[in-house]
Parts: sequence; C-alpha cells; structure tokens
Amino acid sequence: MLFSRATTLLLAATTAIAAPLQVRATSQDPVVAVAENDIGAISTAVVALTAAINGYRSGVLEATPILANTANVHLVNRKAYVDAVAAVTANVKANEEQSAEIVKFTADSVGVTIPQSIKALKAKREPLAKAGLTDSVVGALQLLKSDHDSYSAELIKVVAPGSLAAAKKVVLDIDNAIQSGIDYFSGSAGSK
Repeated sequence: MLFSRATTLLLAATTAIAAPLQVRATSQDPVVAVAENDIGAISTAVVALTAAINGYRSGVLEATPILANTANVHLVNRKAYVDAVAAVTANVKANEEQSAEIVKFTADSVGVTIPQSIKALKAKREPLAKAGLTDSVVGALQLLKSDHDSYSAELIKVVAPGSLAAAKKVVLDIDNAIQSGIDYFSGSAGSK
C-alpha cells in the first residue's frame, strides 16, 4: 500500500478543502463587487462541500472532508456577514440597478449551489445514518441555516425597494432548501 489509510484521508480532506476556482464578481461597482465576492465565496465553498458529500461512501473518518468543508462554508459566510454588517453600519444602500445585479448573482450562484448540495446530502442519508452521523448532519445544517438567515437579514438591508421582493424570494428559496435538509435528517419530513 502506497499510503496509509490516515494519510489517504488527510490527503482527501486537503483536496476537498482546496476548493475549485472561486466565483468572482464581474462588476466594477464596489457595492456590487463586495456583495458578489462574498456570495461567490459562499457558492464556491458550497460547491466544494457538495464534492465532499458526493465523495462520501461510509464511516465516521471518511466524513472528515464533509466536516472540514462545512466549517469552511461557515467561516466564509461569517466573513460575508461581517461585510454586510459593515455596509449597513456605514449606511450603504444599493440603487435599483445594483440591487437587481446582486439579486440575480445570488439566484444564479448560491440559489443553485445550496439546493444542489442539500440534494446531494439527502442522497447520502443511509450511509450517514449507519455511521451514526444523523444528529451531526442536523446540527451542521442548523448552523448553516443560522448563518444564511443572519447574513441574508443584513444584506437585504442594503437592497433597494424595487428589488426587495425578488431578494426575499431568493432568500426564502435557499432557506427552504436548507430547512428541507434539516427536516429530512431529523425525520419530520419523511423521505422527501
């Protein structure tokens, strides 16, 4: 055997954390760019998490890349939250055009990657349950939902009134996706 099992797991975890190329804002507008860079970073972290989930087969140790990537999503989200709070504190308000761009970017990035990640996680319910990780999955999803809720609540404060309904819809769709994962693993949603 070329590598020990522990070395292989460490390499797998390191590879999983080495996220794909980060989604970056294309806007030259600083208000839009900060929001899009943060949202893009969250989306990139979620894509890496989904890859770790898809690579999971069984066991507690083999779940290490999922745990590491969940922690990364949490940290990236907290950075985005700090940026959003700073924008609100500085009384930054996006105009209608900026707001529409932020909402579209959000819908096209985390509005897609987060539901995909939840779907991948649901597909791993049986091996995660066999490994005794159901409660850990529920706890991780609750943490990520709290992160999403707190960041979204701050970011929405900078959105212009004309984009508010669209922004709230994207936020709700993501929130519902995460909640569906919590319900699925806690048993309150059956096998949806």
